Amino acid sequence: MQRHKLGRLDFDDKQESDIAKWYIKTERKKLRDYPENLSIREIVKPSSVLKKMFRLYKLDGYKKILNTWLHEALSTSFMEESLSKSEVITVYEQLVKLFEAMWLISERIKIESKS
Repeated sequence: MQRHKLGRLDFDDKQESDIAKWYIKTERKKLRDYPENLSIREIVKPSSVLKKMFRLYKLDGYKKILNTWLHEALSTSFMEESLSKSEVITVYEQLVKLFEAMWLISERIKIESKS
């Protein structure tokens, strides 16, 4: 019994993708402002965004970059002197995905609590 996983369905990648697309289409109709920057896998499992986000930079790395952004935004110097364009773009994209994933989790919790 220990080697068998009960309650698991065995789908191939195509079936899994079709089910995910159907789920997203159904959920999109119920929720306003549906995420636009998350992949299908990230929409199905928004917590994966957090895992991926912290593989790119650790918490201290994000703190350092965001503190630099704040400092640069309040100063008269140009940001490119302290951060590379790729750092700025990567952090921005991760923050957008983070906001969308957290919004999606929040909406799903609301729906669950109404049921």
